[in-house]
Amino acid sequence: MKEAKYSIKGKIPSEAFRALPTGITMKVYAVRDRKVIGSSAVEKDGSFIIIYSYDVFENKKKTLAIAPALIFGPDLPGDQILRYKFPRTSLLPKDFSAKDETFTISVSTAIIGKIVKSTYVKEYIVPWLKHFFIEWRPCVHVLGCSRINGSLCYDEEPVSKAHVRIYEIRIPYVKPLGTNKIKETVLVAEGDTDIYGYFRTTMRYSLCIFPIHLRLGYVVEVGWIVDGVFQSVYKDPDTKLRKLESDLCEDIHIDKWKVISPDIPEILTGNVFKFDHIGNIPVKYLYTDPTKPFHGYANTTGATDSATLKVVDSAFFGIIKFYANIGDGIKDIVKFYRIKCSYELDGSVVESFIRVPFYCVRESTIAEIPASGFYKTEYMGPDGDLYTYPNPYDTAPDKDWVYKGLVLVLDTRTLPRTYGKFTFTLEPLKADKITPIIVDNPADLSCTLLVDNTAPDGSIGEITGPVGSATSCGFVKLPFQRTESRICDYEPSPYSRKIVRGTITVSFTATDFHKNLYALEIKAKFGNSQCDSPVIIVGPGMRPLKNGCSGTAEYQHYNDVPPADHPSWEGRTDYCGKSPERDWDVCAYEFSLIIYKRLTNGEVAYPWWQYSKFITIIES
Repeated sequence: MKEAKYSIKGKIPSEAFRALPTGITMKVYAVRDRKVIGSSAVEKDGSFIIIYSYDVFENKKKTLAIAPALIFGPDLPGDQILRYKFPRTSLLPKDFSAKDETFTISVSTAIIGKIVKSTYVKEYIVPWLKHFFIEWRPCVHVLGCSRINGSLCYDEEPVSKAHVRIYEIRIPYVKPLGTNKIKETVLVAEGDTDIYGYFRTTMRYSLCIFPIHLRLGYVVEVGWIVDGVFQSVYKDPDTKLRKLESDLCEDIHIDKWKVISPDIPEILTGNVFKFDHIGNIPVKYLYTDPTKPFHGYANTTGATDSATLKVVDSAFFGIIKFYANIGDGIKDIVKFYRIKCSYELDGSVVESFIRVPFYCVRESTIAEIPASGFYKTEYMGPDGDLYTYPNPYDTAPDKDWVYKGLVLVLDTRTLPRTYGKFTFTLEPLKADKITPIIVDNPADLSCTLLVDNTAPDGSIGEITGPVGSATSCGFVKLPFQRTESRICDYEPSPYSRKIVRGTITVSFTATDFHKNLYALEIKAKFGNSQCDSPVIIVGPGMRPLKNGCSGTAEYQHYNDVPPADHPSWEGRTDYCGKSPERDWDVCAYEFSLIIYKRLTNGEVAYPWWQYSKFITIIES
């Protein structure tokens, strides 16, 4: 037999839906030979169209369709619908018409009536749904924060048009012989937040579909659909699962700088054009005096608004975004621009125009939303060395820029040097792409940044207890002084451990050639994060010692020193971290040295580097 295409059209009468619970997706199935060969969801107006490929019957005279039976029922995966005794009606081969190698049929009202009788819906489908389905109504509230500290969200605002995904974390009740139970992550719900930042949905689980899995909890992911592609900005860790109980809204906190939202700057007065800010740092907070040691750094400690990123004497690193603003005198004249980058090398100034491609996000038109989501990107250049200016005050449907005034997205790691000062200069041009525009403030067309894309040096030395020390993967002995054990009941890996007590010291090095250290931390992590919190050896309120473990305390954070001194901090090679006498579990620990540098990309402050060593604590 050969295959042909089939098309089955019809319409379910509206009275068939009146007795059904809201939110139920109903389908019409085409079944043959004890399997589903095609199906179609029923639209709001009751229409459906089933398109599939299947065998045909051939004889000497002509080719005939092989007709299926139709079933009207709830949306179930695979062939699950056949496990239940839903009424069905068979179609006849003679009712199909062949055209262009496709067999088509418009199902009559009489045939539809056989599978959607009102008594059948009320007396069979509705009780079936109530018996076999569990209704679940999760709710997620997405909030943007200027700063996040644990569960605290500062200057919170609801985030609209964010795309939320909910994943179920589960393990099988039954596993193949000789294998371990493996956690599975399954996407179970997704959608967009409303203007108040809420995402709500109603799900119905069939008790017969998932009988072999244990639901451990849920993970929430938040992002945006841009150009039809999901871009994630936040996801819960798999170790901290949510319950997401019906009708109880759970807050998700994300940094405001990650939120895609319109931000129209206040238009300037006159024939002015200038760099406005770098990420979330206005250029007025850059050190501009070339005779000072912090020339090119950013210091926003004087900022009182929540939108400005708070940093202290920070150089720039990674990917940075440049924004420009314009005056009302030339807002309709500037159409293009180019950016020149210059730096000193061996006493001479090297300069060239930047030719880095970048895209600017804008809000989708109504016609574009189905394919692109709420947002779409536009290529801004370069064309040679020219870029299109995303004018913040142009509100045409295809010029409604979300990132208002964004003029460059630059990965500073592509610059000729990993460390040094770079001056960026804007050159606005008219529509002919040639004629320069004379501005009243030429000095504001340039800004100088100190770029530092170098890593610090760090290492963990010996880890010492009361009776000896250990190197990597070694053992530290502590006396057993507690009779009780510590118990963690968290599934799927509960445990019970002995407790020992004592003081542990950690020798370490932390240096930075360019003297841009900001803070140091040493943490000892162990066990299951659902039950255990890290042991802080060096951190807030627990300063490292310099000149060894018998030395004096070093300042831990750069801003511990009076700001008037503006000291550089290069670190040392003879640091020591010393814990107080405390309880420890008898188990393996990961000791981590975390080094923060005074760097920013305008959106994130103080990136960090981690160096780890594994030690097992045992009973002496």
